[in-house]
Amino acid sequence: MMKGNLGQPPGGFPKGIVDKVLKGGAKPDTSRPGGAHLKPVDLEKARAELSAELEGFKVDDEDLNGYLMYPKVFLDYMGRHRTYGPVRTLPTRTFFYGMEPGEEIEAEIDPPARPWKSVCRRLARHVKMARPRYSSNSTANRA
Repeated sequence: MMKGNLGQPPGGFPKGIVDKVLKGGAKPDTSRPGGAHLKPVDLEKARAELSAELEGFKVDDEDLNGYLMYPKVFLDYMGRHRTYGPVRTLPTRTFFYGMEPGEEIEAEIDPPARPWKSVCRRLARHVKMARPRYSSNSTANRA
């Protein structure tokens, strides 16, 4: 980070800290990240090409930015989107760990496209859908 690989904060890092971290007199890169080595991009042309690759999917600015920064990751994500639907609307914990039996969540679906708030409620009905949780005081843990 001190080398400037992730950019620089306004005003740079404190010189004393940089000198200690970059032992041996290495100089940090203070140029704008990506400015010198990236080619200019025609955003609308890239949007149209991506939309064609995704079989006509309407590509918004967020999708286009994700694709331009991380093309493989974005295309993998869109494959999951095609299979499972708009997973980015799920709460983070639910996305990564699933739901507990009996748990309910709310996820807003396509808010700009609909003037009303569309709410998706899902109920985990099968124990297979969620990992059981045991506390250290649980009688189920005692044998």
